Amino acid sequence: MKLQTSAAALNQATKGNGRKKHCPEEVDEIREVSVPRICSTCKADLLSKGYRQRSVLDIDPVTVRKVLYRKVCPSCGVEVTATVKDALSGSLLSNQLMAEVVDSHYLLAESAPAGS
Repeated sequence: MKLQTSAAALNQATKGNGRKKHCPEEVDEIREVSVPRICSTCKADLLSKGYRQRSVLDIDPVTVRKVLYRKVCPSCGVEVTATVKDALSGSLLSNQLMAEVVDSHYLLAESAPAGS
């Protein structure tokens, strides 16, 4: 038996609630963008039909720091092996940096267009 779906039913089934825009009072930054006056494809003049704002969550670039953990005996000054609690044993990357890399990898992999 073949199911038939009307256009209205399809629109209702795929219609979402959307997401809330940021209130002007809660934003950290407003970035003004410029729009070209000519279409880059066909070179026709673009007509102004007003504007709409777009709310986006962004992150500041992550700063990677080189950190040296060491432990020195306060009595004789000899360096002893330091125990690092913020990294896996033998790992060059801290747990925080590892989590950031994994999170970014999966977020970008899911949102990137195919073939990029």
